[in-house]
Amino acid sequence: MSYFLGIEVRNQPDNSVVLSQTKYIKDLLKNAAMSDAKGMLTPMTLALKLSVSGDAKVHNSQLYRSIIGGLQYTTISRLDITFTGNDIDDRKSTNGFCIYLGPNLISWASKKQDVVSRSSTEA
Repeated sequence: MSYFLGIEVRNQPDNSVVLSQTKYIKDLLKNAAMSDAKGMLTPMTLALKLSVSGDAKVHNSQLYRSIIGGLQYTTISRLDITFTGNDIDDRKSTNGFCIYLGPNLISWASKKQDVVSRSSTEA
């Protein structure tokens, strides 16, 4: 099996296995009409504040949800597209961690904080 559930499996000459979602990501970009988009080191501007009550309207909500779901699925093999952030609407931070065994990722998690401290000394 070389491609299953959007994950490519490649055997290497040294008998190791590489998991990749390159084809899945290219298909996702094609569905979003972004096949010709240029890559960036940081996927979004760091100064941008997103809000649930934002002004931007989504023209095709089904396509939008499909793309967002696809991006969330790609975090299986591409942890670099996840990031620690704050939700401007509820002021709760989202943090995460990765566990490696040698160079191999074996587990990862992210969690939104349960409460908001009024000051840094309370935390």
